[in-house]
Formats: sequence, structure tokens, C-alpha cells
Amino acid sequence: MISYLNPNRRIYSLRTSPEWAWCKIEHQNIPSFNCSQIGMGLEDDAGSKYMKALFVHFPKAGGASLLKSLNDSSIGKSLILHYGDDPVDPTSLTNQNERGAREVATTITSQSDYLIYGHFAPRTFTHTNYEDIFTILRHPIPWAFSLYAFWDKLRSEKFQGHEVFTIFCKENLGFFDMLELAPIKHIYTKTYFAGIERSDFSFVGTHENYSRDLGTISSKFSINLREYHEHTSNYAAEGRPTFGDFKIMDRLKIRTILRTEIDFYKKFTID
Repeated sequence: MISYLNPNRRIYSLRTSPEWAWCKIEHQNIPSFNCSQIGMGLEDDAGSKYMKALFVHFPKAGGASLLKSLNDSSIGKSLILHYGDDPVDPTSLTNQNERGAREVATTITSQSDYLIYGHFAPRTFTHTNYEDIFTILRHPIPWAFSLYAFWDKLRSEKFQGHEVFTIFCKENLGFFDMLELAPIKHIYTKTYFAGIERSDFSFVGTHENYSRDLGTISSKFSINLREYHEHTSNYAAEGRPTFGDFKIMDRLKIRTILRTEIDFYKKFTID
């Protein structure tokens, strides 16, 4: 039997094994997001409906903004956060024991109504009863700069994260060194979406067309979603690197490192 922290909150945290159950997240992967309101939704349920859906929160692509929009809507009551099995982390259950991760997926999709939202690999859910799966992606080059700026900021704040982030901090990695970390270099093709085809998704949006795609998601859920913009930064104003700061040869190097991920992005986001 699944037990909740309280009836109005469904926050799932996984650390090392399927035995971890429903509990408060220890290290929330969305800094400053108010987790205490997850699963509350609006009192007015007009227009809401039961669902069995997954949303893969690909990092630094607008997922925090969409989460806030969804939680403020009438389907916020269906939200289940699943941030404890981050595929970027080599010590995650998905990477250490995929069978265990699939058992967890079976458990958390046993609800009659759910919208599972978080950093997870959808391949661990392919055997479950979900009806729709969504995600928002970002072109790998601006994504990489955004990730580096975000991690560099967290590094300066002494943030404690997963093992890959810990290496980034301890080794004081620069931008190119970060790109060569295997989970980052193959963020789409291996880390998040190995074994997944474009046809498996009900909808794939893009960070570049976020406002337009928010409208599409609103239509698919038959609700009106308010637009937010969470955790946006002006990297140039902060003195952090942007693509335009690099010489032509270094820009070519970035494209070469991320070539397979760029191809994946184009394939998955073609209209």
C-alpha cells in the first residue's frame, strides 16, 4: 500500500533502492521551488480529468516553469514529483539497477490518476500503463551553456548535488571539460532517451518555442496554463561564457562534441 506524506502531497524521492517510498525530497533538484504546494492544485476542478501521463523534465529547458504552471492549474492534484532517480547520476537506481527502477515505475503508476514529473529516464516506464508522455527539449549548444552557468553558480554556492556535479566541483571543471563528461556529452542519446523513439511521445516541445508549446500543452490537457519563467539568467551580464564569446575554431569544437546530440534534437523536434 502506498502512503503519502499527507493526502494532498505526492512527492516521490528515491535514493538507493526500491524500498525508498513516498517522502519529502532531501535535495530538491529545482532550487527555490516551493515543494510544499506540490499536489495541491486548484480548488476548482472544472475541466480537469483523470490522466495517466509522464512528463520528462529535461534539465535547463523550461521544466521548472512548466511545473509551476501545472501545479497552479486544476490538474496540480495529479502531480507526482519523481526527481530521485536522475539518469545523469551514475549512482542512480536507473544506472545501477534498471530492473529495480522499473519496479519503482510499476509502483508509482499504479494510481488511477497521475502526472509523473521529474528527471527520469522514460525507458524505465515503457512497461507501465501510462497513456501520454511529454517533454520539452533544448538545442544542445545553448543548453550546454545554460547548464554550465547553472552548475557554476551552484558550485559557487557550495551546493551539494549528485556524483557528476560533485566531480564538476572538485575538479573545478571548465566548459569544455564539462562537455566531455559522458552523461553530459550524450545527454539525449544515452543518458535520458536511450531506447526511446520520437513516436513514443505524445508531444515534444522546445525551449526555443516555449510560449507556443505551452499553448499546445494547455490544449492537450484541456486547461488554461499560466505562463511563468523560472530560473532565467542573463549569463553575459553575470560574466559567464556564451557561444558568441568563443573563437570560430572553438565553436566548431563545441559542435563536433555535441554532433550526435544536435542530430537527435533535430530528429525529435521536427514539425
